[in-house]
Amino acid sequence: PGKVRHTIEAWLSIPVGVVSLAERFPEPPDGDPHLWFAAMVADVRQRLEGFRSADTLRPLFEQDQAHLIGTSGAITSLAGVHLNLDRYDRTLVDGLWMDQQSCREAARRLIDLGHIGRMREPCIGPDRADLVLAGAAILEAVQSLWSCRRVRVADRGLREGMLLSMMRKKRRRRSKGRATSPTQAMVQRPSRGQEPKASDSLADPSAAVPAEAKPTGKRRRRRAGRSRAQAAKPAP
Repeated sequence: PGKVRHTIEAWLSIPVGVVSLAERFPEPPDGDPHLWFAAMVADVRQRLEGFRSADTLRPLFEQDQAHLIGTSGAITSLAGVHLNLDRYDRTLVDGLWMDQQSCREAARRLIDLGHIGRMREPCIGPDRADLVLAGAAILEAVQSLWSCRRVRVADRGLREGMLLSMMRKKRRRRSKGRATSPTQAMVQRPSRGQEPKASDSLADPSAAVPAEAKPTGKRRRRRAGRSRAQAAKPAP
């Protein structure tokens, strides 16, 4: 079978991230936190609704033949909460499948914990306590517009994937270069009395010397003996 070529059918980038969303929607000290979370979901959803370039793919999502991929950030935190981990474990999170209901239940649990409770959550901690729900809101907005049963969790982000892709390409180029290098060509040394070929001398310089010109074992021993005798002869 031939190689499968993956192409990007459609893409969209919006000026919304967990930090900017959390700054525009600070967590209220009182009131219903679920309404605060719903407001973030609605804001992101409104930015995504005009994206129609990928509508041809909707039947695949509706027939459960496609899934979402969540890379790093909030989705890994939700996965850790979903698994009730005592501490974050990449080996358990990376590659995990979660359905929509599990994602929403993990988000609701974090809402109910409040800011202090999220700080104490092993998979959240103080650094992400005020950001994780903004990421969960972005995920829920995407899931509400592109309904599919499952999302695949990737612990590593896009930058790691791009880096690995670049490394594989570089490795392939190096292997091709080694395979075509003249120094890797097999060289057949000329037999006694046979003139060496010009191509042989490119890959193996010693092959350019005829076999007759090379000293035999007896000659080498004689030369070594003369050298020792000369070394032992006292100077006049």
